[in-house]
Amino acid sequence: MDDYRRQMIDEYKDMNKKLDENLSLAMKSYVDDLAAVKESVKNEDEFAASIGKLEELVFEAKKDRHAEV
Repeated sequence: MDDYRRQMIDEYKDMNKKLDENLSLAMKSYVDDLAAVKESVKNEDEFAASIGKLEELVFEAKKDRHAEV
């Protein structure tokens, strides 16, 4: 019975070690995904700001063109 108990404890420790490794990999993947999302949002914000600036310039150009006429 003692050998069986020791075997079960060893299997439990191995299982916990594998779970810890998988959790570490999952957390690393999660952090990498968050970094990618953050970069994507940053790029989208920069793109939106550029579009907004372009729209302002087009509006000003149209306004100036109509003022000359």
